[in-house]
Order: sequence, then structure tokens, then C-alpha cells
Amino acid sequence: MSSKGDGCFSGLYAGETGWMCVQPSDTGVLMEICVQQAPMRFGPNQHEPVMSKIYDLLSDSLEADKMEMTRCMERLLIDDIVTGISAE
Repeated sequence: MSSKGDGCFSGLYAGETGWMCVQPSDTGVLMEICVQQAPMRFGPNQHEPVMSKIYDLLSDSLEADKMEMTRCMERLLIDDIVTGISAE
């Protein structure tokens, strides 16, 4: 995935590559995630505060993705439990 900035992020570009593996474990589910984020500058040099903001934005995006995956896994677990109860 790649994104080009606008507004205060004009001239900045962020590339993101990653993978995720989800597998069962003895105690639940094991999620392994590896993400590489590469913010880059194009055009005139940006000031350091803007680069700091883009790093924060990318970090917040990863955290939001992690929370969404956790919610999805919890919903799947609840669905399995409900299905098991209604089958009995």
C-alpha cells in the first residue's frame, strides 16, 4: 500500500508492506504480523515536526489495525461459542 500526503503532508509519501499469519494455539490464536513502513520526502525538504507527525500517524494506523484484528478474532470466537451452544 502507498499513500501520498496532502496539506501539511504535501511532498511526503508513505509506503507500507506487510504480512500476517493467524494460526491456532493451545491457548487461543497466535497472530504474527510484520509491517514495514517507509515514509519518504519528495520535493523541498520538510521540517522535522512534519516528519514526526507522519511517523505518529503511521504508528496510530498500525495500532488501529491491530485493535480491529483483535475485535475480529473476538467476534469469531463468540460466533463459534454461540454456534456450539445452539447445536446442543
